[in-house]
Amino acid sequence: MTTIDLQRSIVDFVYAIENEAILKKVFTNIKKTAEKEGWWFDLPVEARNRILKSYEESYNPDNWIDHNEVKKQHAQWLQQ
Repeated sequence: MTTIDLQRSIVDFVYAIENEAILKKVFTNIKKTAEKEGWWFDLPVEARNRILKSYEESYNPDNWIDHNEVKKQHAQWLQQ
């Protein structure tokens, strides 16, 4: 999903909300998040985009690795 698609989805979602209290909370949360300083905003845009893409890809079962396979691959660090 592109930035434009996300923006449109957010706008459509907000337009569907009729409860003023909920709208105020949504506005406050978006405003605080957009203005917040911190590690996320210290990252270069390219790095943030890679993280978001990886997060999105994590929902695809084709990208999943069986837990037992991961344990085999990292056995040397899992020894007690």
